[in-house]
Amino acid sequence: MTLVVLVAAAIAYALGIRRAARHGVVWPRRRTVLFFALGLGSYAVVELGFLGAWSAQLRWAFTARIALLLLAVPALIALGKPVELARAGMGEAGRDRLDALVSGRTARLFGLFGHSVGVRLAG
Repeated sequence: MTLVVLVAAAIAYALGIRRAARHGVVWPRRRTVLFFALGLGSYAVVELGFLGAWSAQLRWAFTARIALLLLAVPALIALGKPVELARAGMGEAGRDRLDALVSGRTARLFGLFGHSVGVRLAG
C-alpha cells in the first residue's frame, strides 16, 4: 500500500508540474526536490524502514512512526507546496473552488489542531 501511495503522489505532482507549465507557470526545481526528497522520501523511510517494519512488535517504534506520520511528514511534504502547484495548474474557476475549500469552515476547524495536514499543505 505504501508503494501505491508513493507512486500516486509522485505521478500527481509530476502531472501538476506539467499542467502548470501549460498555463505558463515555471515551477521551481527547488520545490520539486523538496517534495520528492524530503516529503515523499521521509514517508518512504518511515513506512518502509525500521519503524515501519517493527512497529507491530515494538510499542516505541509504533509510537515514533505515528508521531512522524502525523507531524514531520506532512510538514516536509508541505515544503513542496502541492496546493500552490495545484492552483498554478487550474483555471480561474478551479482556483476559486480551491480557495473556497481551503478558506472554508472545515479548514478553519483543522487550523485549531495546529499541525493538521490541510492547513500545512495550504501553506
